[in-house]
Amino acid sequence: MRHGVGKFIYGKSKDADWYEGEFVKGRREGKGRFIFTDGSVYHGGWKEGVYHGQGELKSSSQDGDTTYKGNFDHGLAHGWGKESKPDGTVLYEGKWIHGETEPEAIRKAEEAKNRLANQATLRQPRRDQESMTARGGPPEPDCEAVVDLEVVDAEGNQGQYTGLVLVKNQKPHGVGRMVYMDGRRIHEGFWKDGMKDGHGRCLFVQQGDFHEGEYKNNVRHGPGTYKWKDGRVFEGDYVHDLRNGPGVFTYPNGERYEGDFFRGEKHGFGKFEFRGGFYEGEWQAGRYHGKGCLTVRGEILDGFFRDGEFVSKEEIPVIKEEELHNVDLDEAPVQDGAADENE
Repeated sequence: MRHGVGKFIYGKSKDADWYEGEFVKGRREGKGRFIFTDGSVYHGGWKEGVYHGQGELKSSSQDGDTTYKGNFDHGLAHGWGKESKPDGTVLYEGKWIHGETEPEAIRKAEEAKNRLANQATLRQPRRDQESMTARGGPPEPDCEAVVDLEVVDAEGNQGQYTGLVLVKNQKPHGVGRMVYMDGRRIHEGFWKDGMKDGHGRCLFVQQGDFHEGEYKNNVRHGPGTYKWKDGRVFEGDYVHDLRNGPGVFTYPNGERYEGDFFRGEKHGFGKFEFRGGFYEGEWQAGRYHGKGCLTVRGEILDGFFRDGEFVSKEEIPVIKEEELHNVDLDEAPVQDGAADENE
């Protein structure tokens, strides 16, 4: 069974499709590149044999070549991404929903909603009194637009808000911008009943840090980019406010890590480039651990590592991922309102 890094050619012809990258239990998973016979190329994350996570897809067709760079979910563009032509012309940059641009997905959803409404109207005669409120006027909208209104989010934090709020409780709901009263944060993006939910951007004023990406239930969840004031940048996936899944971490001194994260730490397979060399292989809890190759100023250590130290060329026991849940990691889940993106 294919497991680890390798190359697979899908056919006997020299022009056949081929994949080069990581395999897990016989399927493409991790980082890899797929070359199609029509000239199309995908390079990025994989999960269960399909595109997943951050990636770049260059497509060739009779309608013209295009490049999509952004997030994928189970084989489809989903999350934040940009589609452009070879000359740099941007066709669309923004949120994607299951392979469709957000405007197109909304349009199709509205069409489906209208079709269902029309079908319901045909089945049942309309009763005019159902379209009126108790005081005899038209029904109130679910949301209303406000400007610099003092509101409270779902966690009780006060701020001045401009955007859409729910009429029933004045909670942010839809697109809006909140300047928090404590002077620590400015957040703009999508909200749901007072909680950050969907694409958003947050400026941590005191630290000078900035995050843009997907939120769910008030925390970072999905693809995102975090930029520190000192020049560090992380671009990749979050789960429950922690770096988790494929990602790229760059440092102001030129060092760069590209690979997997788990519960905020480098964990899985990854490559770390630093001045004078690089390490490529397995990681655990932020350290070299497992099979890997460390090259420093021409000296090569190829074999097995434990807790960041080279052990030998012979295989050593590796702690299973489920056992890592019992390890007290340095980075605890970040509560909303803090910019504790430590590295």
